[in-house]
Amino acid sequence: MFRPRSAPANHSGGPAALLALSCCCIAASGCGAARSSASDAPSTPAAAAFARAVNLNASDLPEMSQISAEANAPSPGRSGAAFARCDGEASPNLRVASVRSAEFSSGAAGHAQLVSSAVEVLPSPAVAAGNLAAFDSARGRACYVRFLEASNRRRSGALRYGHSEISSLANPLQGAAQSFVRRVTSTLSGTRTDGSRVSLRVYHDTYAFVQGASEVDLIAVGFSAPVPAAAEQRLLGLLYARATVHSP
Repeated sequence: MFRPRSAPANHSGGPAALLALSCCCIAASGCGAARSSASDAPSTPAAAAFARAVNLNASDLPEMSQISAEANAPSPGRSGAAFARCDGEASPNLRVASVRSAEFSSGAAGHAQLVSSAVEVLPSPAVAAGNLAAFDSARGRACYVRFLEASNRRRSGALRYGHSEISSLANPLQGAAQSFVRRVTSTLSGTRTDGSRVSLRVYHDTYAFVQGASEVDLIAVGFSAPVPAAAEQRLLGLLYARATVHSP
């Protein structure tokens, strides 16, 4: 669901506007997964209501400030289709609904933290499972790095990400759901408009799991230091509990 797309988003107030390392590019369906008929898929209104019931909200993060509103993900573009072809997922146009939570922020400048979630509902559990498996494969990780580097070259502004590395973190959902945890660590460097130099590490953590026909993602970005694991795992627990209680 959260796949590299174009230039990272800019947010006012952070290091050269708090660049979130990974933009959302919605991809639906799986690598080799059977495609269900339209009659098997949940309705779009029900899927959207499910996504909003699961997503993070302001009451989940009282210690953080809300800097954007919850919204439907934009329609899939050419880059989404290209990424799906790269890692083996099927057309992103197969998704039933995709909703991004509000984005939440704390800290300032080179010590900021950004947290958000997203829920995507696919035509069937098989499609959702195949989609996540493709993204978590060796091929999927290679595509992620390739697209991330390409998006960085396209973005405007003086700052650039470089020296990106992907690693795995402890997975609290291991054995409970098809899931993975991934950290991308990069260096953000360049020269600000005032002439001062910037060079800091950025930690972008993605927790993703499948529940039924849905994929749920938690995104946590830390500048200079990761978002604390205890905070990430608390939020992941909230998302998982809601996804298992509700259904599209």
